Amino acid sequence: MPRPRIASALVALALACAGPGASAPGGATRGSADAILAKADRALAEREFAEAERLYREAATRAPDDARPLLGLARVHGLERRFDEAAKDLERAVSLDPGQGEGWVLLTAIQVNRGDDAEARRAFGEAARVLGETKAVERVWPTLHGITPDPDQPQEALDRCVRGAVELLRGRAVEAQHEALNGLKYAPRYAWCAATLAEASWRQGDLARAEVTFRRVIEAYRPEQEALRADAKGKLAGVLLDAGKDPGEAARLAREAIAVRGERAHLREVLGRACRAAGGEACADAERARP
Repeated sequence: MPRPRIASALVALALACAGPGASAPGGATRGSADAILAKADRALAEREFAEAERLYREAATRAPDDARPLLGLARVHGLERRFDEAAKDLERAVSLDPGQGEGWVLLTAIQVNRGDDAEARRAFGEAARVLGETKAVERVWPTLHGITPDPDQPQEALDRCVRGAVELLRGRAVEAQHEALNGLKYAPRYAWCAATLAEASWRQGDLARAEVTFRRVIEAYRPEQEALRADAKGKLAGVLLDAGKDPGEAARLAREAIAVRGERAHLREVLGRACRAAGGEACADAERARP
């Protein structure tokens, strides 16, 4: 169960997103769904997550072309840190209503937590398209703050490090580095923040610093943070390849990341690069699996 601060942030987001601006089919079906959604929103506000989920599912059954119940389900799943389920809910929601900016905002935060960089950037790009970049940043920052991958840090560090992660989504590596460095002043052992610093260094071409920092991050994550460690391994593999270093190690790191995070497109890509560089039958299966 998430900490109260996280739950409060997402409940506030849920209530802010619900309202007259949301779209739904017309007629009796909409009226029925609206009544159920109102009950679901109240249950979510009171943190009755099981009841909220049941009601959102009922609303989704009654109004299958309405994105709002799916957004509600995604918020519940996000609160419970069921990120894979939340991502599926949100993909369906934005397919029904591509102009639903809040859906893209929440999907951005969910994909960051899932460690899927390519999908996080895609979702943020859609949020910026719908809302405008400034408003997208304003919405993504508190959403990601509410469901940051490693929330157990001092508030000042969270503020800075989440801002750094958002700057990376914007493609602003220098700004991301600045925010991460400031965050690490408050929490020097904050591994997720150090990972942001490492990626910012990588994007600026400072491969030596990126490698050293990613290696420290991999060692620093706690046992329960194996998914975050896997993310760092996948990125370190990319850094090693860009630096012309051991492709065998890069392949091993990519495989270890895939074993935890699954067949993400960016992980398959880095494994394919490593295998082509390393050669040999040991990587033949990765080559055959390339899309």
